[in-house]
Amino acid sequence: MSLAPSDQSQLILPLFEGIFEAPVWDRFLHGLQRRTGALRVWLMTGHGTAPPGTGLIRRIAPSGAAGLERHDSLALDALSLSALRPNRTYTLDELLDFDDTARRSAQVAALLAAGIGDGRFLRVTGRSGMMMQLALLHIRRSFEAADSAVLTALAPAIASALDLHDAVARLHVRAQAAEHSLALLGVGQAVLDADGSMIVCDPQAREAAPALCGHDMKRRAADDAVRQACSALVGAGPQERRMVRLDPAGERHALLRPLLPSDASLMHSAVAIASVRFERGGDGNAAARALQAGTSLSRKEADLAVAISRGQSVADAAQALGLTLETARNYTKRIYSKLALTGQADLTRYVLNSLAPLG
Repeated sequence: MSLAPSDQSQLILPLFEGIFEAPVWDRFLHGLQRRTGALRVWLMTGHGTAPPGTGLIRRIAPSGAAGLERHDSLALDALSLSALRPNRTYTLDELLDFDDTARRSAQVAALLAAGIGDGRFLRVTGRSGMMMQLALLHIRRSFEAADSAVLTALAPAIASALDLHDAVARLHVRAQAAEHSLALLGVGQAVLDADGSMIVCDPQAREAAPALCGHDMKRRAADDAVRQACSALVGAGPQERRMVRLDPAGERHALLRPLLPSDASLMHSAVAIASVRFERGGDGNAAARALQAGTSLSRKEADLAVAISRGQSVADAAQALGLTLETARNYTKRIYSKLALTGQADLTRYVLNSLAPLG
C-alpha cells in the first residue's frame, strides 16, 4: 500500500520535523492516532546496545485513560515487542503465545487489566542501531488491514527519521560537552559569516561579549571591525588570526581564526570562529582533585599548587588554606621536588597544562 497524499503532510512531515519538537514526535503520534482510530498510541525508542527502558517512551491517550498507563506498560512487556521482526506489522493475536498455556494466560490477564482488545504493533531498526516500537491500542476489535498497511508503509521513513534523530542527538551532546569544557576554561565562542554576522553562539560568548553575539547597540560599535576581520579570513590559511576590539575602552577583545571549508556547513557561509575570554570563578577543590589524581601530591599540596597557579602569593594561599607561612613554604618545596619544577612560573605552566583547569 502506498501512502495517500494526506499522509505525507499528516504523518511523514511530522515524523521528520518531530525530532525537533518538545515533546518529540508529538504531531506524528497524534496524526497516527487520528489516521488509525487508535484509542492509545505508544512509542518506545532505544539503542540496540542500551539496557532496556533507557530510551524514549511516549504515550498518547485520552485524559481519562491516565490510570491505565501502568497496565498498558505491563501488557506491552508481556507481549515481548522487542522480539518482533523489524519492519513487519503484527496483530494482537500474532503476539499471543499459543504454545505456552501459562504464558498466554498471563498475557490475556495483562491485556484485560489494561483494557486492550485490539492492537497493531511495529518494530523498526535504523542503520545507526536505533530502534522504534509502535503500539496502537483499542479496547475492542477496531483495526483493519489498512491500518496495518499504513504502519508497514511508514517503516522506511521511520528508519530514516530514527537515524536523523540519532545523528542530531549525538551532535547536540558533542556541542554540549565542548561548550561545558570551554566554559570551565573561561572561553566562549561564536561562528561568523563573511559579513561578520553571527551564525551560532554559545551561551558563554553571548553573555561575555554582546558586541559579538548581540543584535542591539552594543553590537553596532564592533560591526565594522568584526566585518573587516571576517572578510580578511575568507580563504585564509589555518594559521591566520585577527584580533578585534569589542568595546571602545579596549577591555574586551575577540580572537578570530578561519573556519576551514571541511568544517563548515554547506548551508551556511561560515568563515570564522571568534573566541572570547571571561572571568571564571572555578572550583579550587575540583581543580586540586584533578591535579592530585595525576601526581604524587598530597591534597594540601595540590590545593596550594592550584592557588599559586591562579596568581596567589604563597602567603595569601597559606592564609586561605589555613596553613602557617612556614608550612606553606615547606609544601612548596615538596611540590617542586615531586613535580621536578624550579619555581612558581614553572608550576603555573605545569598546572595550566594539566587537567586541573577543567576541574
